[in-house]
Amino acid sequence: MQALTLRLTPAPDQPGWLYELREGDPAAPGAVLAAVAQPPFSPDQQALLDDLRRLLLTQSGRIRDLDRLATQLGALLMPGAIGTTWTDRMAAAQQDQAEWARRRARILRSPNPTPDQLASIQEQPGYRLFLVVDDPALLAVPWEVARIGGPLFLQDDAPVARFVVVPARRRVSDPELQVRVLVVVAADNPEAIGADEEVRAIKRALRPMDRVYDVDVLRHPSRERLVERLGLFMPHILHFIGHGTGTDLQIYDAEVRKANVTWGPDDIRLDLGTRSWIPDVVYLNACRSQGVATWEEASAADISRQRTIVDALFGRGVLGVVAMQADVRGSAAALCAGEFYGALLEGVPIDVACARGRARIARDVAGGKDGREPYLPVLSLAAPPDQILRHEAVLDIDAPPFVHERLETFVDRYEERRRLVRAVDDQHNVIVVQGAAEIGKSTLLCWTMDLFHRRRHTVRYVELGGCADWLEVLRALRDGNARRQGVQDPLGSLLDPSFNWRLSHLAKGRIDPTGQAAADEPDTAGPLSALKNSPAVAPEFERRVCQAFHDALRPPGNEPLVLVFDQLEAGDRGLSADQFALLREHWINPLIARGNGRVRLLLAIRSDRRRDYGLDPLPVDYGHVPMEYFAATDSLELLEELFRIRLKKEADKVQPYAEAMLAQMTRELAEYAQEALTGAELREYTDALWRNCWIKVRAKRP
Repeated sequence: MQALTLRLTPAPDQPGWLYELREGDPAAPGAVLAAVAQPPFSPDQQALLDDLRRLLLTQSGRIRDLDRLATQLGALLMPGAIGTTWTDRMAAAQQDQAEWARRRARILRSPNPTPDQLASIQEQPGYRLFLVVDDPALLAVPWEVARIGGPLFLQDDAPVARFVVVPARRRVSDPELQVRVLVVVAADNPEAIGADEEVRAIKRALRPMDRVYDVDVLRHPSRERLVERLGLFMPHILHFIGHGTGTDLQIYDAEVRKANVTWGPDDIRLDLGTRSWIPDVVYLNACRSQGVATWEEASAADISRQRTIVDALFGRGVLGVVAMQADVRGSAAALCAGEFYGALLEGVPIDVACARGRARIARDVAGGKDGREPYLPVLSLAAPPDQILRHEAVLDIDAPPFVHERLETFVDRYEERRRLVRAVDDQHNVIVVQGAAEIGKSTLLCWTMDLFHRRRHTVRYVELGGCADWLEVLRALRDGNARRQGVQDPLGSLLDPSFNWRLSHLAKGRIDPTGQAAADEPDTAGPLSALKNSPAVAPEFERRVCQAFHDALRPPGNEPLVLVFDQLEAGDRGLSADQFALLREHWINPLIARGNGRVRLLLAIRSDRRRDYGLDPLPVDYGHVPMEYFAATDSLELLEELFRIRLKKEADKVQPYAEAMLAQMTRELAEYAQEALTGAELREYTDALWRNCWIKVRAKRP
């Protein structure tokens, strides 16, 4: 999208303002497209602004004459030549977007689109508008209500955001492989403001790509613990749910003080200091505190808090802030937040995501576009939106079917995921995932495989339970499994044919054969069970074969090859402890010794079998991810989440009964006791809950 900037500044030599519409963004403004001298507001215009502020603060549901008032506000925002230029640009953009959509559909339908064709449809044509307000008197105007043809701030194909020019703004951070979101529930009455509903909406929106978007929730922290968590978790987005007064936010400290603690501009400047972590984006769903006597006082409180808090955040290097112009209902806040994060998941910039959040409220909240709540979120930026919340992960690829099936019902396990990511980032060549039987180790490995997949790493998966000995493990890794394409493909070009050639010669006692391997060199060595009794086998056969495999490995480019070993002790089919000991001595340990990070190994094992397999204690150079039972206090919430996931998956089947199923689920869960569960037990409980609800709901219908 091309950028346009509308700047409202005090007139240099007379009362009123100068409005300028320019090409480009505020950091690099281009040619002036239109300029208008705006005189001071007339009494009627001032009455219009007062009416809008009062309606935003005091009226719920449908607002009478909102369209007329919003259109008048649009004329104030874009008077004369500015409005004409904007309208003409939008009309031309609509034609360009329609042509782009047709071309995009045509290219995507073609069997073999070229890279140039795909590149030509990456960027959608159109315009985004930055509103720069240099006069405090105009900052208080609820510009988000403005309509020019339609609601100006609700269009995701022409997004509009306020822009704050910050002197010496900090450099935009380099993209990482994950985007971390810290949700802080700071209100002392979370039920009353729908905080839990908003948290669930955020988690549900980001769950399909939780390998990329990591959500952490902090409830009722002390100010000290909030600062500590900011430093440890290092969130890119700080999402605050709570209350505010006229000049500050409030944090209910349930740990130490058992009371609300002020978090004002000075506190923010101190806590987000030069030595602490600074989020890229802060999302403030902070309603004003109750007890304000008049709407005028409420308006002044909202404007003051919004300006002082936002200014403090920008002064500390935050790049984008979403704040509320007035109280917003919990249901509307949850819809907006869910849509906002869901849009980020699609890879759209933050201004488009905010426009979609507003539009979702307009579409799904009673009163729609004629209500107040779509216009309450205010997005202010200090950097171009396409530079904020960037990441390096690949979103637009599908997980392999085997992985996707497991991830559909993968919930919680946030701490285990973070430990695993830290172990990877700490350059451990071997990482062990341990836990009780059926606790969810294999599913966590699937989550990890998709994480690596989106990091553009090459991943290969082997079920050790299907291997009788160490040599079968190497062969399974080499040959793959056609039933699990994507993660169990053959190594192919990643393994040089010299391995088969050397293996065949070693089986015949030839340690240093002459010649070289053919491109399609066969493996003629036969099974290990037959080789054990052969006098012709070369001495130190295990070590030499494993060494040959290492020498033949060809990890792709500069990225590591990730090997995932699962089902080590799968009942009678598991790899025996003595065979694993040989594999570990001759293949895994040399992998660690090389220490170049080109090959990574992830291994799952039951906690009660670690000693049998020589992994208790673990070597210090192994990464370690222990898995515990799901906490009893979380069991009912997780059951509800899995139930909703299944309801969405089977939407076509249960559509006539969806609301009744949810109501029945609530009644059923009220009878459940909290208990610690494994992953398998959680799925079994969900299946039982689903069956009970389905039977009872169907029985009530004719």
